[in-house]
Amino acid sequence: MAFTSCRATRAERAQPMAGDALVEDPVLTLTHAIDLSVSPARAWPWLVQMGAGRGGWYSWDRLDNGGRPSADRLVPEHQRVAPGDVLPAIPGATDVFRVARVEPGRELILAWPAPDGGQRGSWEFLLLPAARGRSRVVVRARLGARALAAAREGTAGPGEPVASRIERAVLRLPLVLLRPLGALGHRVMQARQLRGIKRRAERDVRWGATGDELARAMPGDGVVPTPSHHATWAVTVRARPEEIWPWLVQMGKGRGGLYSIDWLDRLFGFLDAPSADRVLPEWQGLAPGDVIPVGRTRGWPVHAMDPRRTLVLRIAEDDILVTQSWGLYPLDAETTRLVLRVRAAVPAGPRSAVLLALLVPQEQVMVRAQLRGIRRRAETLARARVTAPAL
Repeated sequence: MAFTSCRATRAERAQPMAGDALVEDPVLTLTHAIDLSVSPARAWPWLVQMGAGRGGWYSWDRLDNGGRPSADRLVPEHQRVAPGDVLPAIPGATDVFRVARVEPGRELILAWPAPDGGQRGSWEFLLLPAARGRSRVVVRARLGARALAAAREGTAGPGEPVASRIERAVLRLPLVLLRPLGALGHRVMQARQLRGIKRRAERDVRWGATGDELARAMPGDGVVPTPSHHATWAVTVRARPEEIWPWLVQMGKGRGGLYSIDWLDRLFGFLDAPSADRVLPEWQGLAPGDVIPVGRTRGWPVHAMDPRRTLVLRIAEDDILVTQSWGLYPLDAETTRLVLRVRAAVPAGPRSAVLLALLVPQEQVMVRAQLRGIRRRAETLARARVTAPAL
């Protein structure tokens, strides 16, 4: 992805932004932007968790995150920020960014405080919706005169991070050199960050899941701590957990089926009969260690379960490890969110890249159909309960 992919349009560079007021007479103003193939709601969780010691900055980690890799997953404990919150700029440094303004799902403005109470700079992230469920991130950084003054007055302390020393050296340059060199350095770092956000946001597969559900830790996450592929799917079911659970525990070939597109599952040998439309009492005794039979595989072993709440399957095929984590989360007495998370560890290499490219589209079709199939069956049970004559 070339630097030009992060270039803002002329209109974007000229348009006023809310954070401009923090630094009214900037020495340097730089605006960048990038297109994302996901909605603002999908991109926002990656922005809100930024910061050293948090999700990182998704840029050159050796420089701005103390060598610690930026997060490749959403971090639930860092999904909330409020004005006044502090985001560390660099591990071990005294510099921080302070949240000046936040509009969840749309805008995050960070201020760079100066010792005298003013602002050395501002850094604004604006998420704009685009056609076909896409979005565009516009980022503006403004550097004020207070940043130059603080750099000239400050001195390097023992153990000061290399990034802080580089920053101070650049800010002490004459303006005639600072502007082009500062712009170049910022462009490199900002482009790297935007590409990092784009890669992470677009890699996550999500259908129906909210931002909170995407960020929520689920049983089984630790089995594949650094997945090559992960997806979170969710659907609202107008039924109680006990009306959804039976369909999960009876899954499998020669059992209740998979509730997806049966003719395809039978064509590929995963099933040998249509999925059941009724609860099968003989298959309700699932327990950890049991293996759910699925054709053309070694089966899906039950890793862990909490009846009517969670079911975790651990599936190992040669050098590939996959988990399926099913969760039932009641919304009220009659409605439940059914959430499925899939995490896969696949060895790096061309073979794996081709495998994922083939499997991910298939997964999107089959899993959506499966969730809808389970929903239909569970809601049929719920309706039967509601309409059953009182004894």
